[in-house]
Amino acid sequence: MERTRSWFGRRRRRKARGEGGGGGGEEGEGEKVVVDGSEIRELVEDREAFGMFAESKFRELDADGDGRLSVRELQPAVEGIGAALGLPARGSSPNADHIYSEVQSYRTLENSS
Repeated sequence: MERTRSWFGRRRRRKARGEGGGGGGEEGEGEKVVVDGSEIRELVEDREAFGMFAESKFRELDADGDGRLSVRELQPAVEGIGAALGLPARGSSPNADHIYSEVQSYRTLENSS
């Protein structure tokens, strides 16, 4: 799977060089900020940048290139979000496996209704 540089990373590098970009992404009180609301608002308000970002992420996730995202293709993104939030990885403990099992059961119930 091809990795592309994220819009957020480019924005932070520009900010570090003094090329603009207000707040966001700073660390405070020992807590790492993955992304903050001002960065999301800035991205969404820039229609061209948002379109390019969404298209890039979609292509990155669409492993089989069929133009649709399956649960299997979304799994790495969901797990990445969980890791960024500090959630345990699947297979790391019985409790983590139970959480993933419950989510899978809920998703299965939701799809059958």
